[in-house]
Amino acid sequence: MQDKLNEINSIAGVMDSVLVNKNGSIVSSQQSPFLTQSLLESIGREVMQLDAAIDAAGEGIKGFDLLYDYGRVIVQKGSNFYLVVLCKSSVDTSLLRLTLNVVLKDLNEKRVSRGSSGIRMFNMT
Repeated sequence: MQDKLNEINSIAGVMDSVLVNKNGSIVSSQQSPFLTQSLLESIGREVMQLDAAIDAAGEGIKGFDLLYDYGRVIVQKGSNFYLVVLCKSSVDTSLLRLTLNVVLKDLNEKRVSRGSSGIRMFNMT
């Protein structure tokens, strides 16, 4: 699992990548020196709540991209987890999305063992 996060973090402009279970708890992180554990946990809870709100509205999505002045947060849904990537504005989104698709496929096949079940599988495109 850590090797997959290393692969994502090796892309220029990626600050950190985090696996979050459906309860918003950190499953795995690279523990970036830029981001504290409490900040990552807060991001995880916000992602989980945002996804729950979207699902309650009847919209099924496979991920979302949040844009901010300082950068972006890209979230992809796995079979029982969220993959959260914190990036600078300058990140190559095409390369990142290709890498995320490969990493998600591998992680979904391995079934992240410490994540909670219950999130439905999304369609890979």
